[in-house]
Amino acid sequence: SLPLLLRRTELRKEQNVFVLTMKAGENRFHPEFMDELNQLFDLIESSTNAAALVITGQAKFFSNGLDIDFLMTNHESASAYLSNYQKILSRLISLNLPTVAAINGHAFAGGCMFALACDFRLMREDRGFMCLPEVDLGFDLSPGMTGLTCLTVLYSY
Repeated sequence: SLPLLLRRTELRKEQNVFVLTMKAGENRFHPEFMDELNQLFDLIESSTNAAALVITGQAKFFSNGLDIDFLMTNHESASAYLSNYQKILSRLISLNLPTVAAINGHAFAGGCMFALACDFRLMREDRGFMCLPEVDLGFDLSPGMTGLTCLTVLYSY
């Protein structure tokens, strides 16, 4: 039943709108965080009367992207980790209802991509920044991620 409180996320339903709150500090995409997102996406997809999904964070971060600390200590699982992250983006893009990123704070790197995977993005001008530092660092983006950058980035209010 809702609200569903997990360690790194919370899901509640307000009338027919699901509200997913990421509540793990910088909301980096740790494997446990991605597992929770998959559980929540399963629940949302099985719902028969959902009108929309709003995703937000808490405090200063919407999401600070990939969990670099995890990647640095788990080199052998980097490929599987990145594949799981891209599956999260694919699931978000293909959810059977409109999705809204209510960007409460910084959305960097993979967190920016996560916001871009939503159908709509809303952010106050004074709440933080969206950026893709991978580009400045010379990292290659996958074709799917490159396509996300072509979408309208932000509505400010």
